[in-house]
Amino acid sequence: MYSPDSYRVILIETATGQLVKLFSSWSGGYLDGDSYRLNSGTEVIIEEENNYFFYGFSGSIYKLSKFTQGSLTSYSAGIYNRILQQTCVKEISVQQAIDILKGEEQIEHNGAL
Repeated sequence: MYSPDSYRVILIETATGQLVKLFSSWSGGYLDGDSYRLNSGTEVIIEEENNYFFYGFSGSIYKLSKFTQGSLTSYSAGIYNRILQQTCVKEISVQQAIDILKGEEQIEHNGAL
């Protein structure tokens, strides 16, 4: 189970529909640098009192704080911003991701679904 220092949720428009992904980052220390992961895609999100649990298509699980998304480091923010520059990618909230995965919402992106 992964517990990142910070995270963001993104929506990717594909030819077959919408894909929810999780961008996670960890702050490095003296001996190791900052790191990040972009999951394979999110299958389901479980909400508990203090945390969200993102279950990925690859079987990975991420435990995320409900109260803060954390601050991206300059390294991870640079990578994240490059991801967002792609025309098919948009940042969304956790609640929007939950609704999309339940089939209750579709997010309009660049004038199209």
